[in-house]
Order: sequence, then structure tokens, then C-alpha cells
Amino acid sequence: MPEKAFSSVGFFHFGKDHHDPMGALEAAIDKSTLNLEDALVVLPEGFSLGRYYEEDLPADFDMSVLCKLARTSEETHCAFVASVVVRSTPGMADPPFSTAYLVDGKSKIQPLTRKALVDTTTASPKRKHPNYTPYDSLDSFPMVHRGLGLAVLICRDALDWDHHDRDLFTKFLDAFSKLEARHHVMCIPANTKMWFRGLTTGCKATNGMRWPDSTINIFANSNREHFSFVSGNDGTILTPDVRGPLNHIETVLLEKFAPSDPIR
Repeated sequence: MPEKAFSSVGFFHFGKDHHDPMGALEAAIDKSTLNLEDALVVLPEGFSLGRYYEEDLPADFDMSVLCKLARTSEETHCAFVASVVVRSTPGMADPPFSTAYLVDGKSKIQPLTRKALVDTTTASPKRKHPNYTPYDSLDSFPMVHRGLGLAVLICRDALDWDHHDRDLFTKFLDAFSKLEARHHVMCIPANTKMWFRGLTTGCKATNGMRWPDSTINIFANSNREHFSFVSGNDGTILTPDVRGPLNHIETVLLEKFAPSDPIR
């Protein structure tokens, strides 16, 4: 039997209770009045750390969070793009790589990207407990899943796209644009208060990005001073303002979006 297509896409804004990520997510799901069945929800950068992203404290790198997300996905019939930092294999980097996984039930836990660019929480003389080890180059794998062409870039990998090797980034964009899907979705798990400042519902958010204008963008933020959004095919923010120290899930029905541009 073919997989059922996604009906909506959205984000989990993670602005408080960072010490208990699964509890915070499940409480937001319980509180939500939206129909999350067959939704794709993007979780913010560093979802699994067990503390606020910018705090310089020991972090939780236990990969059991992926199993917990898979269980929640099966119970809610909702899939996640989850940005986590977990020790997935013995002998890997310490701290581990920052990796985004597609989690769609227990049968689909698939890595989609590793964060390559440094930020203020990576290893430095000022940082006792770095959040992650940057991967050595852009490492992102666009794919089609349940009717959507999906790509993921974590925070600076998307927002500072011009810092990547130009050939690698061009190959990534080419692979993304050629996915045979009705909608193309760029997922951006982030923790930032620097980007998109001052924007609100109805503003165009993604004019400076390199990917096609017809891309749906999902910006999921764990920064308690900033906001999260979904923007439509022309970059216009569609979701209500969701910002600050609160936890909230917001989605948009895919039927509201025009199909992506024809494959080039």
C-alpha cells in the first residue's frame, strides 16, 4: 500500500522548558487544537540537548530521544524533522555532530543533514561545554517522502549559505530542485535571534536565500527571544506570530500552496 501523502507542514516553537524536550513537545501536542494527523512538524536546532541552546552546561547526547520521537510519531500519526545532537555510533566525535533526522514512526528514522558551519556554541577557549562538532563539509541529502520534496539545512548552514563550498552547495540545490514532488519544502531547524528580526505575518522572509522561489520554508526556532514561521511559495510568512518564551505547534495545510515550479 502506498504511503499516505502529508496534508500539512509546520513547526514546534521551543521557547521554554528546554530541560525536558520530550515533555515540552508532548505537552504542546496535547494543547494543540490542530489536526496533526499526516502533518510534518520541524523541531528546532538542538532539540535534544536538555538545556537552553546557548547555556554553557553539560548536555544530554543520549540517542534514546530518537526512539521516543518515533513512539510519539506513531501515537500521533505525525512525522518530525528533528535536529538533535546524539551519540549514534561508538567512537564518533565528542561532542557529536548536529544532525537532523526524518522520524516517521518506528520504521523511518533517517539522517538528512549534518551541520557544517560553526556557531558561538562550538569549541572555543570561552566555551567549556560545546554543543556539537561541525561536520567537515556540507552534508545534506534531499529526498521525496510522502509526496513532499524535502531538504534540511540546520541554522547557519541555511542562513549563511554563501559560506559553503560553492560547488557542493550548487549540487545540493540541483538535487533538491530536481526532486519529483508536488511541493518542495526547505526545513530550517534553528536557534537564532539574529535572522528575520522585525518580520511578522505577511512579510517576505526568504528573499536572500538561493533556493527556488516556489519552495515552502519552515523555520523552527528554539531561541526564547525570537520567532518561528512557515513561509509560502513566494517567501511570505503565513503563520501567526509565534515568538518568545513559549512552546507552540503551528501548521499550514498543503492545499493552501501552489505546486512547485516545473522541474528544471
